[in-house]
Amino acid sequence: MNAARSDVRMVGTTSSVGGVLGKVRIIGECEMYSDTDCTRLNCVGEAKVQGHLRVEGTLKLTGECKITGALQAGEIRGTGNLEIQSGIRGDVLKFSGNLDTDGDCELEKADLSGAFRVAGLLNAGRLNLNMYGPCRAQEIGGGFIRIRKSKVATMKGWINSDGAARLHARVIEGDIVELHHTDAGIVRGNRVIIGAGCKIGRIEYRQELRVDRHSEVKERVQL
Repeated sequence: MNAARSDVRMVGTTSSVGGVLGKVRIIGECEMYSDTDCTRLNCVGEAKVQGHLRVEGTLKLTGECKITGALQAGEIRGTGNLEIQSGIRGDVLKFSGNLDTDGDCELEKADLSGAFRVAGLLNAGRLNLNMYGPCRAQEIGGGFIRIRKSKVATMKGWINSDGAARLHARVIEGDIVELHHTDAGIVRGNRVIIGAGCKIGRIEYRQELRVDRHSEVKERVQL
């Protein structure tokens, strides 16, 4: 199948009908007018996809990518702004910037530095979040979950502004959960570590619970 795919290189302000492609390289601005399936996508600039985007290998972004459908990729890497209307599926996410989706976000491993909004479930086997700005998810699940504020944001005083460098979630559930500067209704885990600046409604834990004296937990239950 891949042998029949054509590689595409687009420079400047361009457009494409999308479809089944090989390696895609965008330098500048490009709009794809239908579902797009490619082996790799490298974008330096701005890409818009009117439909779903599937990348068999790596999506590498330096700039901005907007997708009106869903994104499925082996790896998602880069810096900038990533907006996906219908959700994200992938193996690895290593991204610095802003991520926004109206759907779910399901990954094997996620390392995110910046800010995000996930309207549904954010699920990752291993999630490491370094917050530079406001972060929101309806639910967060995974094996290992670590949420921290950026040291750069701390030095610049960004966490003092309203809604900055803070996570808001209804439910957070994992095997090992470490949270800092987080507002959550319910937190569940085998081992739960609550760092500074958290406000948690209820914690349900099995093995270990540690709570920083600068955090607030209304209810603690050992299962």
